[in-house]
Amino acid sequence: MHRTKSKALKFLRAAILSGAAVLTSSALESGAARAQEAGAGLIQRQAAFEEVLGRIEAALTWAPVAPNVKAFDAWLKQDPARREAYEFGISRNSGFRILHVSSWNQGFRYMTEPYMTGDLTSGSPGGGGFYLGGSLWLVGTRDPADAACLENKPDPERKNPDGTGRVVPGGVKHYYYFYGPDGVKPASGNGCTVEGPVYARARLFKP
Repeated sequence: MHRTKSKALKFLRAAILSGAAVLTSSALESGAARAQEAGAGLIQRQAAFEEVLGRIEAALTWAPVAPNVKAFDAWLKQDPARREAYEFGISRNSGFRILHVSSWNQGFRYMTEPYMTGDLTSGSPGGGGFYLGGSLWLVGTRDPADAACLENKPDPERKNPDGTGRVVPGGVKHYYYFYGPDGVKPASGNGCTVEGPVYARARLFKP
């Protein structure tokens, strides 16, 4: 009787272990399949994410669109939608400046963002001292000095060795502006200048 019970218990134990092994194997196979599916999903999401990052990187890349301000003015007027589709920058004074566009006096003002400028550590704003300000260029306005630059007339602010005004082909009228105790003021600039290049990149946020 005791031997019969022992054999029965051994058989039952073997059956349980066999069933457990089958269940464990099935669970492992099912888990491996789910893990493989999850891995494939992660790879797909990573590829989609990298594609989005590529588009963002392309949008954030500055590309030259004109060699100077006058050429940029012509490029911008070729398609008025460009003004809303892009943001702009210009190389000036060994630095890169964001360039803002605004309509004025039947033409355009192209103005850098403010930065520290001036030549001396002391003095009044616009009088040679350090001050917060920037540069602006006029193109196509009714400002007589602007028209003289565009028409390649002699510039009285840029002298030849004999004292006559110098003609600056491709130049546009340049002014400085500065922040002072009475607000923002324009100041005399460099006359007719050829400055650039001008860059553009797609706006991430559009009006």
